[in-house]
Amino acid sequence: MNYKGSVLALGFTLLTGCATTNQFTFAEYDDLPDEKLPPVSIYFQTPSDELSEFCSNYDKQSAWHFCATNNVHLQYFYEEFKNTNLFEDVYYAKSDVDFNILISLANYSQTSGKSIGQNTLSAATLLIAPLTSEETYRVDAALVWNGELIEQYQQDIPFVANSNLFTMDQNDSADIAKSITSHIIKDFQEKNVFAPENVNKKLKASNYLDDLKLPEFTGEYSLNQKKIFHNPLFGTVNRYVHEQFEFDYVDVFVYPVRHWDLSNSDKVLIREMDVVKHEINIFLKEQGVEQASFNEVEIRPIKRITESGETLLNLASLSGSYTINDGGNFKTVIYLCQLKDKFVKYRVTFEDDADLSKQVEFFVENHLQQIEVPNESLFMAKIRQSWRANSQESLN
Repeated sequence: MNYKGSVLALGFTLLTGCATTNQFTFAEYDDLPDEKLPPVSIYFQTPSDELSEFCSNYDKQSAWHFCATNNVHLQYFYEEFKNTNLFEDVYYAKSDVDFNILISLANYSQTSGKSIGQNTLSAATLLIAPLTSEETYRVDAALVWNGELIEQYQQDIPFVANSNLFTMDQNDSADIAKSITSHIIKDFQEKNVFAPENVNKKLKASNYLDDLKLPEFTGEYSLNQKKIFHNPLFGTVNRYVHEQFEFDYVDVFVYPVRHWDLSNSDKVLIREMDVVKHEINIFLKEQGVEQASFNEVEIRPIKRITESGETLLNLASLSGSYTINDGGNFKTVIYLCQLKDKFVKYRVTFEDDADLSKQVEFFVENHLQQIEVPNESLFMAKIRQSWRANSQESLN
């Protein structure tokens, strides 16, 4: 047996065993939520004055202190957020996305006698012994909706970069981004920051969860599903399902009037019905179906009797017909009225030969006696003030 050869072989095995990868914390988060989060766009933000001052002061302490800001390319964060599969979509610094995640970093470290000794050994062994760098990343992150702050996050996250001859191809930036992204997501999930009710609260928009009063039953229909949209301008949709026929349902939408002039109810309703027709035809086009054929919008007065007294509302109605690709004929019926600064929209679609028009009309007239909508929110008051100041024309 070649003893010298065995010793050399053993020595090589031991040194190879020193080969290691980066050491970093990965925050465990829920990677299988009930539904996807809304689309987000990932940005770097200019470090705040506080973060810049911290980094500058740290760097000035001595020749052994080091600090740099935003020194991990944004591409790595974009890829990590996308790889989570938590979002409907993730974009790289795309401007026309409602939700943005803004990130800024300060990477700081201090060279010690121990690290100098380790790195000297690494150099002496031609990088067979590991080269180690202990760093910390101070992370400032923010979630914003169209420029409005929803949530902030700040944390110091440790990172140990280890490399040697056998791990020279590992990507430190990817590992750093993976660690930081996991911590941001965990924090956002724990605070439930994307929940529509949280977004509305932060924006001072209408509280549909508490302030929208809906009857549990109207005629033969019962309230079955509620959904608040992430965009406050879209409000909420609530589905009423027939007690016997589960495919027979009415969707009730409540959302702000997207105009500053609320004084002319007829014109407000006609304008919104044009929007409704456009939205329906966009949906049909996406399904490869020809545009619907709509009748003229009809507006009639309806009495609304509540505990506050009797009022007269204008109720607009619209119906349209379309044929799907397999030849089936369908009819869609929409009712629309204005309560306070909100639209209440009723929509139902059924096979043409079913003709549920009278049944839907009965539902709408009875439901309107019981629904109570939130008052105008500070969020919408400010937006309407902006629309008026920017010369959005009057509806009179």
